[in-house]
Amino acid sequence: MLTVAVTGATGAQGGATARALLAAGHRVRALTRRTDSPAADALRGLGAEVCRADFDDRPSLEAALAGADSLFAVTTPFGAGAGTGTEVRQGESLVDAAAEVHVGHVVYTSAAHADRDTGVPHYESKRAVERHLRAAGVPWTVIGPAAFMDNFATGWTLDGPTTAGLDVDAAGLRRDHPDVGWHSFTDWAAAQDWPALLVGKPARH
Repeated sequence: MLTVAVTGATGAQGGATARALLAAGHRVRALTRRTDSPAADALRGLGAEVCRADFDDRPSLEAALAGADSLFAVTTPFGAGAGTGTEVRQGESLVDAAAEVHVGHVVYTSAAHADRDTGVPHYESKRAVERHLRAAGVPWTVIGPAAFMDNFATGWTLDGPTTAGLDVDAAGLRRDHPDVGWHSFTDWAAAQDWPALLVGKPARH
């Protein structure tokens, strides 16, 4: 049984990861700025230890990460007050905090092809965090998923000009087209071999 710190634990990917880890019998530290939010309460009800941590408050990160076997790290350039520069600064601070308290292994969830010179701003910010992680001296794994079905059914994607008015029936798509890999965050998290991923050798997937 591992003790795993999860950032973004009250969000989509981090939340799905936290729930999957709890279901697999691992101890989860759900890192969040708002420990009294409904999402935090839901994780607490499932058995997670909810810890206050802020990417812009290095001591809070170190306190929340101390003693953890692994860290599942989610960063984002999206949201109020965010941006690619903010993602790089916060991601590097998180990696440095993990290295400072000797977290056993860091799994950073990046994006497909972010390790290439794409010129896409929100890929380049993740690329910068990946580089910092490789140089930090902590065991690491980078995963580079492409889009999940959740991206097309919720949040900022629906606000874009190419998806205005789009109503995606993910369950219907999966039923009618079983040959296509319609994966949600929850599907992805439930399918992972967590012990192998969280204590593995440095790699990019």
